[in-house]
Amino acid sequence: MEHFHKNPRKISDRQAKELAKSLDELGDLSGLIKDINTDEIIGGNQRFDYFEKHGYEINIVNRYDEPTAVGTVADGFIQCNGQNFAYREVDWTPEQCDRACIAANKMGGDWDYSLFTEAFEIDALKDGGFTEHELMDIVPEMFTIDDGDGLLPTLEPEKSNDLEQITFTLHKEQAELVRAAVKLALERGFVETHPENENKNGNAIATICERFYERAAVEDGENEPAVTAVVQPDDEFVVDPESQY
Repeated sequence: MEHFHKNPRKISDRQAKELAKSLDELGDLSGLIKDINTDEIIGGNQRFDYFEKHGYEINIVNRYDEPTAVGTVADGFIQCNGQNFAYREVDWTPEQCDRACIAANKMGGDWDYSLFTEAFEIDALKDGGFTEHELMDIVPEMFTIDDGDGLLPTLEPEKSNDLEQITFTLHKEQAELVRAAVKLALERGFVETHPENENKNGNAIATICERFYERAAVEDGENEPAVTAVVQPDDEFVVDPESQY
């Protein structure tokens, strides 16, 4: 067997030692683990909620006269929805139960976030349990619009004081609207390019915001309109051809 070539988890030497210690003392913490002293589920509480919802049956394969080195007194599997899931009963002290519960949720290394953008699509990460909010925080470049110059280019040091990179959290429908507006603005030649910013998407968004700001000012009676925007029946944004933009 070989490691999965897209595995995004990485582990430090310290974490590897902690994992080895946990395996030696507590065994495999995956699956469902029940302590016989308290009749409580130490590992797999969320899985158990699923089992209860869909109905389950516990099948014991091995029972041990004395607890094993890792405290196991019985093991087998749980049948649910036509599938088998690992099950283990243990005879642990309260301290061992605490350590097992924490270790089951903490150990296993850290995410190698660079692999997120290299090996996985956003939908695959969402299906794996990540929320869009989490992904926006750890890999915001996956949510930027590719303008042909890279997803989220690194700012050059001499320009970093004048340029800013801003990340927003949007609903999927809002994100689609923003992408469509930026694309249309670029296609219609609606974008006003800032002399010190080469990013086309940034210039497009800034121009759209500027036009909105000017239109709001007109509605407030502060000045004359700089551009006329017409909303067609299909909700397509059209720029008046007589406008300088």
